[in-house]
Amino acid sequence: MEEGHCTCPKTGQMLMNTRLVPNRALRNLIVQWCTAHGIPYDPPENSDSSVEAFAAAMPSKAAIEANRATATLLIHQLARGSQGAKSVAARGIRLLAKTGRENRAFIAESGAIPHLKVLRFGLTTEARENAAATLFSLSAVHDYKKRISDEEGAVEALAVLLRAGTRRGKKDAVTALFNLSTHTENCLRMIEAGAVTALVGALGNEGVAEESAGALALIVRQPIGAMAVGGEETALAGLVGMMRCGTPKGKENAVAALLELCRSGGTAATEKVLKAPALAGLLRNLLFTGTKRARRKAASLARVFQRSENYSLHFGGVGAGYAFAGNSASNRESSFASEVPVPVSISVPVL
Repeated sequence: MEEGHCTCPKTGQMLMNTRLVPNRALRNLIVQWCTAHGIPYDPPENSDSSVEAFAAAMPSKAAIEANRATATLLIHQLARGSQGAKSVAARGIRLLAKTGRENRAFIAESGAIPHLKVLRFGLTTEARENAAATLFSLSAVHDYKKRISDEEGAVEALAVLLRAGTRRGKKDAVTALFNLSTHTENCLRMIEAGAVTALVGALGNEGVAEESAGALALIVRQPIGAMAVGGEETALAGLVGMMRCGTPKGKENAVAALLELCRSGGTAATEKVLKAPALAGLLRNLLFTGTKRARRKAASLARVFQRSENYSLHFGGVGAGYAFAGNSASNRESSFASEVPVPVSISVPVL
């Protein structure tokens, strides 16, 4: 076309305009228009993958403008459409949000976040899950984390979905909550909205336990978060249980959460963690079999315990020495990285 070849290779007709719009983008707009006007339309079975792929495959100016127009139309339907239109719009926004940062910006800046209240008052389970998936995609962008958290009902709805959603819904909800927990200003909001309670409860769910422990490890870095997690009756048992039976990443997140809980929660939290049954043996196992990060966290937690007045009461007695650290922070880090132990030992019970 840049060289003057303006004949369509398929139809043989001269192009009247060289601004091209991908068929997939046009098809998506047609679907939304038909839905908005109550006209039946059955898209091809593979339309999902087409909608998800077209933006990444065609990053042209025309495609960008088509995405912007699609986002505007979908948000309009989400705000003012019929029940069926809202459900379809929630699905369309989810697909569009997955296709790139630019599309997520279109969605957020066009005012979609307040209208994702269908997550809480959704007409169908699918609509709620689509809204949660959209929030998950938007929450990956730092600029939107606080905006989502501040939106009334958004965090509460994610917490409800984590507790009672389908497998896919729980996965999207916990990932969104994890993303939100990376913003330090969201801690209080997540506590008030019941997200901490939902995350603690999810520690027993194999499908979302890993992300739940990761989110809790971030939340307990703040004293108010440590107080909230420490006050949950099943939190400690859930984290210790993950250290015993979780995935390698799950064990890593669990021991990290316990370490941060002790650091931010003070003496009371440390004593509570110190009394957890079988924790000494689990720490010992992590020191030898965990990931590099898990071994570092386990060693740091053991050092926190060593400074406790009741350390010998719970970790003393008949035991065996385990090399886990050097004489300095740098030695400790290098000892784990190279897996060469430095002979400074602690006594832990033999299970």
